[in-house]
Amino acid sequence: MSSLQLCLASLLLLLHGLAWSSGASAQTTIPGGSTGASAIWTAAGSPYTVQGDVVAPAGGTLTIEAGAEVRFAAADGLGAGLDPARVEL
Repeated sequence: MSSLQLCLASLLLLLHGLAWSSGASAQTTIPGGSTGASAIWTAAGSPYTVQGDVVAPAGGTLTIEAGAEVRFAAADGLGAGLDPARVEL
C-alpha cells in the first residue's frame, strides 16, 4: 500500500469515526404539557430536555426506559404549575 493510499484510508477511518460519534445520540425537546394517554421515553431518544411542566393525565402513563437521560431546563418555559419558576414533572 502506497503512502497516499494509507493516508486516504486513515482519513476515511477518521471521518467515519467522527460521523459515528456525532450521530450517536438523538435529542428530544419536551416543551411541556400533557403526555397524552401513553408516552415512552427511550434511551434512543435521549437526552430528553424538559422545558416546561409535564403532566400525565388521570389514567395516562409515562414510561421512562432504563438508560433514558432526562434533563430539566433551569426555568419553566410555560410559567405554570405549582411553582411557575421551575419545571415540574
